[in-house]
Amino acid sequence: MFFSPSLIIFLFSSFALVSSAVVITATNPVHSVFALIFVFVNVASVLLVLRVEFISLLFLVVYVGAVAVLFLFVIMMLNVKLNEASDNSVSYLPLGLVLGVLFLLEVSLIITGDLLPFSGGFLYRSEISQNLFAGSPFSHLHLESVVAVPNNMQLIGSVVYTDLFFPFILAGLLLLLSMIGAIVLSLMKTSSALKQDIFKQVSVLAFESIRV
Repeated sequence: MFFSPSLIIFLFSSFALVSSAVVITATNPVHSVFALIFVFVNVASVLLVLRVEFISLLFLVVYVGAVAVLFLFVIMMLNVKLNEASDNSVSYLPLGLVLGVLFLLEVSLIITGDLLPFSGGFLYRSEISQNLFAGSPFSHLHLESVVAVPNNMQLIGSVVYTDLFFPFILAGLLLLLSMIGAIVLSLMKTSSALKQDIFKQVSVLAFESIRV
């Protein structure tokens, strides 16, 4: 079949790399945030193809739904000028190149298994490390067989709601208590805080008002 899982993974990975380059090269901060959202969507799509559904949905909810939208609102409220952003970004180019080379070196060492000798060669014997550098990636790299779990969300739900049910309920109670505490603190009336009484403001008479 032409649209094999390996080909789809490479397509989404390529889109993610291009979007990552747009994030650090775009002069408009709003465009950078939109490119960052596109990176998260592509990474979530890769995880979905690898049948890691829970992590994929977690990426969309946490990163796209919360972090990226928060970045977008902050950038729009700060109203960063484009000329200031372009002038400041050039000075960080050497540091970015050094960090990028170090990151690529670290990833390559982790994949080949040379960075973790104490692991007993587990990473070196893995299917990813054996097939990633073996000839053509489209003919030898079969990423669909790396994750052999039939349904990731069923297994996570089974572990959370059976083996870890007590910590799960305890975490829910802690979140409930924190929400109730925040509501109570926000509703506490103090003498120093300025409050508005809509009923008194509407029912005020004309001669009682202060004219400026």
